[in-house]
Amino acid sequence: MKPLRESIDAVGPALEAARLLGRRTAEMHLALAIPTSDPAFSAEPLTPEDLTGDARRIDDQIASTLEALRVKLSTLKDLIADEAALLLSRRIELFARANAITAATAAGQRIRIHGDYHLGQILRTGGPQLNP
Repeated sequence: MKPLRESIDAVGPALEAARLLGRRTAEMHLALAIPTSDPAFSAEPLTPEDLTGDARRIDDQIASTLEALRVKLSTLKDLIADEAALLLSRRIELFARANAITAATAAGQRIRIHGDYHLGQILRTGGPQLNP
């Protein structure tokens, strides 16, 4: 059991950072969903056209990602290359899954967005955490 405990201890800080990032991300989305009387920030109904647009954007992202993977395939180590090739072989299924949202009944609302939010936008100071 000692190696397991050492492994858990080693990844503990990363798991805690991921937990805190998840919490802060959820808090941000909850704040963005707060009702407002300002029409520029009001939630809007989700429409079939929105789902079609989302499917197109997802298609573009899948195509771009798979193309980058295809270009780099020969540089990958054997096991990773095998998994990458398997993923590439499933491209039709990936596109079909992305487009499946266009058949869904549009429900819910579109809310304000946070813009360019990704891990590259995260600042971690290493200082004490407020309200963790």
